[in-house]
Amino acid sequence: MLLTAADGWQAFWQRCLLAHQPPVYFGLVKLSVMFGRNEFFLRLPTVLLGLAALGMVMYLMGRLAGQRGALYGGAVFALNAKLIYHTQEARPYALMLFATAASIHFFVAWLDHGGRRRLAAYAAATLLACYSHVIYVVVLLGQI
Repeated sequence: MLLTAADGWQAFWQRCLLAHQPPVYFGLVKLSVMFGRNEFFLRLPTVLLGLAALGMVMYLMGRLAGQRGALYGGAVFALNAKLIYHTQEARPYALMLFATAASIHFFVAWLDHGGRRRLAAYAAATLLACYSHVIYVVVLLGQI
């Protein structure tokens, strides 16, 4: 909450740099708490991103493993205790999960069909993931 409590955007960017935190998630939270300064609005972006990550994982699994694979993958994802915990916390993990699933989806689509749009979407999702959490380097290494 310290990063989102910064007065103005200049102070916000300075605190992100001092805390060594990528700014995308905390920028979303700062926008969210403009609607109300309570715990609901603090955690709202994480919950929405967790649901979007579930949808993206199911879509990706459906593309790679069929409808049955999408249902099994979605069930494992939705019932995982760690994922439920991190989707309720006001931390950037749900954004990283969503951006990682989107990055992998666009990467597979680009490998299958090629095209500049798919490559640009992959680059955008990868950049979003890189600016959401520092551990994304591991996913990039796996894609290489």
